[in-house]
Amino acid sequence: MGKMKAIKILGILVFVMFMVTALKDAVPGFIDGWNEAGDSREYIGEKGTYTTDFSVKAKPVAEDSLLNKTFDKKVPYSVACIRTVVKTPSWYMMYQCCTVPFIILCIYGIYCLVRVVFSAIRGDVFTRKNVKRMRYFIYSVILMGVCMEGGNYFLYSDWTSQILLDGYEVESYSIKYPWMMFSILALFIEIFAVGVKLKEEQELTI
Repeated sequence: MGKMKAIKILGILVFVMFMVTALKDAVPGFIDGWNEAGDSREYIGEKGTYTTDFSVKAKPVAEDSLLNKTFDKKVPYSVACIRTVVKTPSWYMMYQCCTVPFIILCIYGIYCLVRVVFSAIRGDVFTRKNVKRMRYFIYSVILMGVCMEGGNYFLYSDWTSQILLDGYEVESYSIKYPWMMFSILALFIEIFAVGVKLKEEQELTI
């Protein structure tokens, strides 16, 4: 019986470590999303203008060149990243205010994860409470991620519409958060929920 408890606790701790690893990858993305306005330096005193970086790629027609001293002739070159000034749309401040409830929900989800860990330490693993707590955790993180990803996408689209650079085009928005990891975590939690349900049904039939 003691060995079974040890195996259960080890299993849940491995699962928790897996979730912590996912959070480790996701937290930088959340921070970048919240601070999407770059280094937040206002330009020429204009409110809502910021300096930020963009990845760019050269169009086929771009033929820029520079002098290579080794070859003693001009060679083609292209720029991969630019730093420029953009104006943040008026709706962004309202969007940031709207994210506060999602942040609170996400913090509560992390609290639920901590409760799962303490429950596992006590040997109380396969329970409906733990299923509920795990679901609160992963789905609050996913909901927060959707909120941040959506806001980042529309903000980036607004910013790129302001930029026109001859011979170059700004690269499309790239996903910031580890959605595959989130999906795997959600799948594992639902499998855990099915296992708890089967365990309860088995106990009722005995």
